[in-house]
Amino acid sequence: MAKKAKPRKAAKAKSGRSKVNPFKGRSHDRGRVTPETLIGSIAARRVADHPWLKALVAGQVSQNDAARVAKQLVYLFDNLIEIYGPMYLNNADYKVRRIFVDKMLKAITLDEGTKLRVGEGAQGELAADLARALGANVGKTQEVAPTPLLKEKVDAYISSLERPPYWVTLGASAAVESQMRAVYKAMAEAFKRHYGVTDANLRAFTAPPLFEKADIVHCLKRCETPFDRLRIAYYTERLRNEWYDMWDAAFTA
Repeated sequence: MAKKAKPRKAAKAKSGRSKVNPFKGRSHDRGRVTPETLIGSIAARRVADHPWLKALVAGQVSQNDAARVAKQLVYLFDNLIEIYGPMYLNNADYKVRRIFVDKMLKAITLDEGTKLRVGEGAQGELAADLARALGANVGKTQEVAPTPLLKEKVDAYISSLERPPYWVTLGASAAVESQMRAVYKAMAEAFKRHYGVTDANLRAFTAPPLFEKADIVHCLKRCETPFDRLRIAYYTERLRNEWYDMWDAAFTA
């Protein structure tokens, strides 16, 4: 006599959407674009995870190596216009160009009491103070030459910034650079603790940031279609990797 088949249990109805970790992969591709998801997408390849930086924080980097890297940071800090200028200044929208001009007009007070605008190299001058305090031979900031590798990586980053509409790379850049506040704090504390650098020579790490959360919000307001979300996700991750490569080249100078 054939056995009766067991009745199947009724499937439980699922209520609501399944939980998705907004910081894993590209969840914002599926429409969940927020400042937090853009910032969360940089979790991989963060500058804070770089081996050289970890060695610096632990005081395991020689004074000469620290001075050599600080000299490369002078080049990075002094070339904000070269890096970000094309993204803004080549835009047909006057308001977009004005956003960048306002950023470049921010004035920073140097040690001797004089004020210098960001667009005039204020942050580069502050980075030069750090390099000199570490013993690096730094004259005029504009004459500090990058290593060939650093120049290559900076050029690659600039090239990526120029490809999509400005508002895409604006949000992506702001998300990527959001990680740097913690990095700057860690670097400043390490230079002070292990290398005898004073607060007066660490102001490159406390200068006003170039990007703010408002830049991410501005980007997301321009996001209208799924394709827009894909572009933002792609360029955030692309710039994250190239930003890391830039700092990797500076750290390993």
